Amino acid sequence: MNIKESEGIGNEISEEGDLNFNKALPQLVEISPTSRFSRFDEEIGCGAYKTVYKAIDNDTGCEVAWNIVRTHGMSKLEKERVRDEIMIIQKLKHPNILHFIKAWHNKGREEVVFITEIMTGGSLRQYLKKIKTPRLKVIKRWCKFILEGLNYLHSQKPFPIIHRDLKCENIFVSARTGEIRIGDLGLSTFMKSSYNKSVVGTPQYMAPELFEERYGTNADIYSFGLCVLEMCTGEIPYSECKNEREIYQRVSRRIKPFALEKIGDTDIKEFIKLCMTDMDQRPSAEDLLNHPFLMIDESDEKTHGIIKLIEVPWVPTLELIDDKSQASSDSPQRDLLNIKDERFYSSKDIQLSIKIGVLDRRTGKIVRRKLDFLYNLESDTPEGVAEEIVANFALESEYTESIAMIIHKKLG
Repeated sequence: MNIKESEGIGNEISEEGDLNFNKALPQLVEISPTSRFSRFDEEIGCGAYKTVYKAIDNDTGCEVAWNIVRTHGMSKLEKERVRDEIMIIQKLKHPNILHFIKAWHNKGREEVVFITEIMTGGSLRQYLKKIKTPRLKVIKRWCKFILEGLNYLHSQKPFPIIHRDLKCENIFVSARTGEIRIGDLGLSTFMKSSYNKSVVGTPQYMAPELFEERYGTNADIYSFGLCVLEMCTGEIPYSECKNEREIYQRVSRRIKPFALEKIGDTDIKEFIKLCMTDMDQRPSAEDLLNHPFLMIDESDEKTHGIIKLIEVPWVPTLELIDDKSQASSDSPQRDLLNIKDERFYSSKDIQLSIKIGVLDRRTGKIVRRKLDFLYNLESDTPEGVAEEIVANFALESEYTESIAMIIHKKLG
């Protein structure tokens, strides 16, 4: 049978019967100075300052990751950070830390190249997108791997190492074995004093004390808790926020991510909340490794099931309501906003009420809510109280000014 044309299958057959794929195969485009490593043109990752390509280790025949950090235009501090990352990862040897192999500086191209092992499953975030709903047993196993790696970093001598940018994007998976490795140590630092002060990291995963510039190794535990949240829900923490300013406001006020309310399992939710407690009460990685939640009971049906997520009725969308307007809703709900519960009631405190409407996206209706709170004529400002209302009720920051105007009117 003569086949002249092959339609819709992405290949063609030659007269000799050979099958030729149209898709171009990765090409070798660069050799390392010692000829040990060869880089393909296949990009496997890209970050703010680093691009990662697939490569081959000619000494072992194994695939590796060729990491390129371009130093052109970098500040002195940023160049030092690159140098520190290489210094740190060369020193580390642990099954749950990404393995470092070699590094060199390409002055002509103004770039630093370092070779690490390649993780076939990609980042944990990429892996979660593939498998969608991991079973509780798998999540517990991942947690143990991550905590083992953190415990190793935090136990380094003479100074503990703080990762400072732990997130699912910087945690890598072996698709073959399911093992987990912590990588991207570019923001890591040695903890040479009781507290470190520089503010770095990804806002969605940063502990409150990082913004306050006084933190220790347990800042990584807070970030770990948010990684667990992402494993369970598939959502990036604080995805309800529109910008970094909103994230900062909620984190600094100790407001938990909206996604936490979607977790129906109390044990999981409490474990995450434990990781997010105030820094002086937060457990260490070693403490968490011994936590009962991470015990795997094969006889428990829940262990082999997926995480139960519940629908959360309240979504942070706001419509301001004045006393004369009518909303499509049932009777107003009253909320007592205890902004001033940390101090005694004084003669300068007055009771104020405002009405807002929150959209219930399940029904499409605006549900009216009446907020009662104390306002101190000496110490409070309408703008300050408006910010606290927005933060306490996880509302969008764009409404702060409007709420402040209503409070101004109430004050006369």
